[in-house]
Amino acid sequence: MKGVTRLRASSLLVGLALILGACTSSQSGPASSTSTFGFVPAADATRSPESCGATPAYQGSIPAALVRAAANNAPKVPYIIAQPPTAAAFIFSLPLHAGAAANSGNKVIWVTATEYSTLEIEGTLPGAAPVHYTVPALWQAIHPSIDVPTPGCWRFTVRWSGQSAAIDIRYR
Repeated sequence: MKGVTRLRASSLLVGLALILGACTSSQSGPASSTSTFGFVPAADATRSPESCGATPAYQGSIPAALVRAAANNAPKVPYIIAQPPTAAAFIFSLPLHAGAAANSGNKVIWVTATEYSTLEIEGTLPGAAPVHYTVPALWQAIHPSIDVPTPGCWRFTVRWSGQSAAIDIRYR
């Protein structure tokens, strides 16, 4: 009887080891680009004083994953990484200006970690009328002007291919 109990216990331990082994990742080392961890700021990037909300703007070096996601055309301008970090925005002129005329030059390039055919961008600020943009593109979307009616820290929800992420951008 003791032999049967040991056999069952051994089988249970082997089965448990196999289950636990299947639940762990086979990757080693840090995520290199847009894995499940998404985009991360470059190690030597500095936080911009124009940051607001939960997603700071960064200046300086651009992480390699963002350069690749921008088809190696990443501009040398401040960038903001979304939450979750599966999207980012390159901001061409900080600060951006609220209440400006259409096509004011509040230029933003939106980048996602995965392909999309349509990018939906909705901006909200408590007490202000929301803004909405639809951009048909793949991998990156250059929108000539992301204009808002009121100054403040705007929350932009970006939606594509069943995914969404949020980016906070200050307008003066």
